[in-house]
Amino acid sequence: MVATVKPLALPPNVSSDVFDNFLTACHNVGRDNIEVISSASQIDDGNYMKPNYTHDPHHIMKQDFFLASAVIAPRNVADVQTIVKAANEYHVPLWPISIGRNSGYGGAAPRVSGSVVVNMGKHMNRILEVNVEGAYALVEPGKSPTQASLRSRR
Repeated sequence: MVATVKPLALPPNVSSDVFDNFLTACHNVGRDNIEVISSASQIDDGNYMKPNYTHDPHHIMKQDFFLASAVIAPRNVADVQTIVKAANEYHVPLWPISIGRNSGYGGAAPRVSGSVVVNMGKHMNRILEVNVEGAYALVEPGKSPTQASLRSRR
């Protein structure tokens, strides 16, 4: 069970109790893979190579204007399904990212304050298949195009 911690920003129209129920429903993802944003010390702009997923690193409003309530890093498809099912049940908005370096598009921060960032790239970063004949590769969200290209050249 995930420890009850009050996030700095709750999702719209979601109470603390409902958010706790959402986190409990996501417990199979693993305690180490769920970070509730509960302290201002967790809000750091980071840098290109180590982006922070809690907020917009290019903020022109207050730093915490687009603040996530939590960051969850699924390990596999079953974890993603658990998170999506719980979000649907408890009406929690999700903001999925891959490696979070899309700085040209505003970074990895959710556009609805209180959303849960789903970090698809932290653990899901494998190359599943390279098909030279068919000219395609099947990769998980955390694998960059450069990494996939290097692997396909081997």
